[in-house]
Amino acid sequence: MIRTARSGRVRTRIAIAVALAAAITATSTGCSSSTKASSKPTASRPTAAATDTLFRGLTEDVARANRSAFLAKFTGSAKVSATRWWQNMAALGFSNGVFYPDSAISAHVPLNSAGNGTVRVWAGTHDTLDPVDPDSGKVYVPLTSYQLTVHQDSESGPVAITGWKPLMNAPWDLSALYVAKRAHVKIAAYPDERHLADSVAADAEKAAEYDLRMFKKFDSYDVQQAGFVMFVSNNSTRRASWFRTGPQPKGWVADPAGYAKPLPGNPGTLVSGVTTNGIGGARVVFHSQRSSHENTAVLVHEFVHTIFARDTIWSYTDDKPAPAWTAEGVARFVEAFYRNNPDPDADNMAFNFNEMRKNPLRSRFAGRPPTDAQLYNGSGAEGSFWYDVAGSVYGYLAETYSISDALYAARIAYTGNSTPFTGVVKSDKGGSMTFYAPAQIQQAWSKWYRQSY
Repeated sequence: MIRTARSGRVRTRIAIAVALAAAITATSTGCSSSTKASSKPTASRPTAAATDTLFRGLTEDVARANRSAFLAKFTGSAKVSATRWWQNMAALGFSNGVFYPDSAISAHVPLNSAGNGTVRVWAGTHDTLDPVDPDSGKVYVPLTSYQLTVHQDSESGPVAITGWKPLMNAPWDLSALYVAKRAHVKIAAYPDERHLADSVAADAEKAAEYDLRMFKKFDSYDVQQAGFVMFVSNNSTRRASWFRTGPQPKGWVADPAGYAKPLPGNPGTLVSGVTTNGIGGARVVFHSQRSSHENTAVLVHEFVHTIFARDTIWSYTDDKPAPAWTAEGVARFVEAFYRNNPDPDADNMAFNFNEMRKNPLRSRFAGRPPTDAQLYNGSGAEGSFWYDVAGSVYGYLAETYSISDALYAARIAYTGNSTPFTGVVKSDKGGSMTFYAPAQIQQAWSKWYRQSY
């Protein structure tokens, strides 16, 4: 029997502030997608453009959903790209956003003799399903990066955006989107695959409901979102183009069955109602599996990664990432509960890793969690086995302590760039927590594993 809660748990929030530095670069020639102005020099042509008003205005336009004011700041090919971006964000649904890098508020972008210069920016919107900080009420905004070309004719003239170059190949930058919506999930696809978005919508909603209900039952603090946003395609080349350029999170691997991509958060800028966090959220990429049940099981796994994504604040910093098995293990753990019983409200919840008992790879178990190579570089059967080994760590914690303790240990591991062995609470009396020694927990898990499997 697994205990489902730890009595008297005093939840303490681990707050780690991180600022995401945004690099601002300038060139003497402008970018290829810019609309070139006349190169004829003029006496009043500025040597640098002050972008403070421009980017503050863009952020305000997004926050107020002022489409006309937003697009008025773009010209030429940049306006075409900005229009697509706005239309796709609107199709998904948003309530706030950010459109400038950390230091661009007061930056002066150097201009060439034609009045053109380039600047790298971060832009994104808060989807209506994205996380909201429970303490401040501020929203999370997942961002992607762009290189913009700006143009200014005179010192007193307006600064216009004439070039737009996506740096991370987000699907909303590459094509118009069709969006299927359910209560707790949004499924986006290119128009030629709208049938796919519609066909997996029910399975995706079932997965979203399962994860949200389970976490609210056992770890309500970590559920700060109303649902999940995903992008689907059965075209492997298309999927491989999404989110694969520009900054990449450390320790992240794209699983062929589907993956959750953590995206950078608001880079320390003071935007009303937007939280400053190194991670703004995650987006799921998925393709249909061999059955409806398998669709849901894979998405249960990926949505767990999304729930914990905002705790991976080391993803875009110089900090050491948490081991991959920490993340894959907790996702496999929740997936195992679903596969055993798809009702998260069941009185007797149980997980099932019984396939490990008959797997010949069991002889390779050496009392340690799997390495990244074991998880990702072997055959499908080998990877599945080591995923189960990673999940069994949380299974041990759930069986020995409680499901709540297992999920809490995952949060400690994520935020502390470590493993769940470090986050097992020994005592929380008097408002002060103490933890078991990690080596003690690992040794106990290893013994339990050998006896159980």
